[in-house]
Amino acid sequence: MTYNSIARILAGMALVASSSSFAALPTTIECNDCNDTQRGQLAKNYLDQTLLMVDVVSRTVNKFTVDKQGNVSQNQVSLGDVNHVNRIYDHRKTTLRAAK
Repeated sequence: MTYNSIARILAGMALVASSSSFAALPTTIECNDCNDTQRGQLAKNYLDQTLLMVDVVSRTVNKFTVDKQGNVSQNQVSLGDVNHVNRIYDHRKTTLRAAK
């Protein structure tokens, strides 16, 4: 194999790996000043998905998983999730954190 063919293979593998990682990102929605009931009701609109719910007012991020039947469960927000949301909301010049 030549250097060019190896470089092409590696570039193709990187492209496939990066595009598959984007597919795994959760849906990001906004719910400002929402209480637990409102967050749960909003999450039920997103069946069979993982959600990152952003509250810009209180600067928090919550993570929910909704199954096909509409059952909502709250998950722990990872550092990667918080970083992902902060990149999306960078234009607001505020830093969001995981809700406690």
